[in-house]
Amino acid sequence: MSFCTNCGTEIKDGAKFCPKCGSPAPDLNSYARTPSTPVQTSPTYQGQPAAESNSQVFAIIAYITWIGLLVAALARDKNDEFVRFHVNQSLVIWLFGLIGIIPFLGWLWAIFIFICWLMGLIGACKREMKPVPLIGTLTIIKN
Repeated sequence: MSFCTNCGTEIKDGAKFCPKCGSPAPDLNSYARTPSTPVQTSPTYQGQPAAESNSQVFAIIAYITWIGLLVAALARDKNDEFVRFHVNQSLVIWLFGLIGIIPFLGWLWAIFIFICWLMGLIGACKREMKPVPLIGTLTIIKN
């Protein structure tokens, strides 16, 4: 039993036309003969290979929290320069952010560090490897 594709009326098996509107009945046998389209099981992020999108995820995670930095540092591909750059940037930003606990002058420094953190996070999202101002040239992680 099928239904009319034009008006939705029920069409008996074997009927060639819809009894209500006269439209041709759908041929159910033709559906069985058409090849099915392959289903994509794991789409990649914006057409990028999975490895590139994983490296971007690790770079972003490195900026989120200390735990995210630790996860990104330990789970990253050691040969991935993009992740290494952002893990290093994040580590430098987090360490220099500790100076922000000093009253008055440290609070101004904390504002600068927050801006650096934001610049680093945005850079990771845009897949850029641009060092943050003043402290971005420091390298702690070599490999």
